[in-house]
Amino acid sequence: MRCFFQSSIVALALVVSPVLHAGSDQKAHQSPKKYDKHDVLKDDHLDDHDHHEEEEAEMLKKRLAEMKGADIYSCHLQDFSHQCREYPIPEDVKSKLPDLKQSCESMPQGRFNSRKCPPDNLVGKCIHIQRNYHDPKTLIYDNHYYGGDGSPWTRDEMARVCEDLEGELVLE
Repeated sequence: MRCFFQSSIVALALVVSPVLHAGSDQKAHQSPKKYDKHDVLKDDHLDDHDHHEEEEAEMLKKRLAEMKGADIYSCHLQDFSHQCREYPIPEDVKSKLPDLKQSCESMPQGRFNSRKCPPDNLVGKCIHIQRNYHDPKTLIYDNHYYGGDGSPWTRDEMARVCEDLEGELVLE
């Protein structure tokens, strides 16, 4: 009986080994997949990532041009999180204002109004944050970070958060 099991295992190994070996050869010849640092699940393949980034950059540039001269609205969160979000809102997206206001005021001590974020005690900004990359009329906003007692906004923390938001960090 022991011989039967040994010969069965050897036979199975002979059958499976070429299949496994062929699979490893195939993997060795494939180019390694690249992933974006934000792709935690590693499910967005970047074979065409450069082209995709160019399209996103072009869309951002176009959207920023459309926002010149737009009315400015802001979500004041200084009392809770030492930050303020500033939104230029062009006419073509004014319909998004009620949702934006509701979203702001649902946060602790959030106050929404139609003026710029204050410059006092400003330590940095994360600019050109896109709210939804899949919406060609997305809102683009800037996060303003403030110093002071209890503020968490060190250079490193602002850089980390801004990178996560895929914005551009500007230190004051």
